[in-house]
Amino acid sequence: KDPKDPKDPKDPKDPKDPKGAKGPKRGPLMFPLISALGLALSIIALFGALAVQSTHGAQKWTHSRTLWTSAVAHGPEDVVAYYNLGCVVEREGDRELAAGLFEAAMRVDPEYGAAANNLGYLRESMGQLEEAEALYRTAVRLNPDRHYTALNNLGKFLHIHRDGGEVLESSDSAFGETEAERFYKAAIEIVPYYSKALYNLATWVHTRQPQRPTDRDDAAGLYRRAIASDLSNVEAMYNLATLLMNQASAYNADNSEATQLLEAAIKTRPSYTRAGELLKNLKSWQAKRAKKEAAATK
Repeated sequence: KDPKDPKDPKDPKDPKDPKGAKGPKRGPLMFPLISALGLALSIIALFGALAVQSTHGAQKWTHSRTLWTSAVAHGPEDVVAYYNLGCVVEREGDRELAAGLFEAAMRVDPEYGAAANNLGYLRESMGQLEEAEALYRTAVRLNPDRHYTALNNLGKFLHIHRDGGEVLESSDSAFGETEAERFYKAAIEIVPYYSKALYNLATWVHTRQPQRPTDRDDAAGLYRRAIASDLSNVEAMYNLATLLMNQASAYNADNSEATQLLEAAIKTRPSYTRAGELLKNLKSWQAKRAKKEAAATK
């Protein structure tokens, strides 16, 4: 894992959404990918920790905190007020207070899956993994057909902390299917354009061991869907570029698609240095290849 790699922000929750359909989603960590090139291809983006980023102005959020604090004071049984105030203070960086507010929402309504999902994320970020897993599973159990963010979060938790979770029965007798894979697929079934779940499933398929014969092609298809669903998903662009370069051999193949992906990643996020370094290496290899071919035709 490359600790210097920038973390993707968690998508902000909308405090006006009491059901938490826009609950915490998370971006990539770093996992190694074995590569014959032994250069920048050895790094593949996967998941990242919480980095709250608000799309709302500070003045509006100040007003929101005042509003929901007043709502809690005047309605101590108002589950939505506890939940929305928790979302606001979490964005402000007060994880302990946010956790207490989500707990209060669950005391008022133990069936409130959105609060369980958000509290699960906070507990995970605090290193309280057993409690986090139980909360994610509660959120999924309460809203199995609707809470796609909880499905993605549980899948990612199992992916990172439990090696994918239990291996479930599958028609593929040689491999089976992990819980993480199944939860990702369930999230995508609810929202087919859910870029983060598509990306997470792609990285699972891309890096799992043992590899199945179709894994790289399947992962490439998932990365392409993730990019089509979110044109700012630079990690998907980078990972697909590395996959294509490994498949075709960066030195011996054209790699035009990989070049386009890396250029798009850099244009989208100019500070994405890994993509810039890999593109520089790729163009160097392509120049050497062109020089070699020119010499061969003389």
